[in-house]
Amino acid sequence: MSEAPFRQYRIGKVFRAEVAGGPRIFCSNEEATELAAALPDSWHLVDASRAPKGLQALPIDGRLPGENGYRWP
Repeated sequence: MSEAPFRQYRIGKVFRAEVAGGPRIFCSNEEATELAAALPDSWHLVDASRAPKGLQALPIDGRLPGENGYRWP
């Protein structure tokens, strides 16, 4: 999903009161990582090569970053 459809999807969720608000936007991976580490069940997008140790990667189609067939736009 590109950014424009994601925004529409997210606005719909807020409008239907399925989420409290929009996603937070950070200026650096470090800031986002600190928040993700502090809040259980939170997540953020980061290039797998820049992800700090200790963070869990989300599999895409059952594959993790670095595995054959891993798809990332």
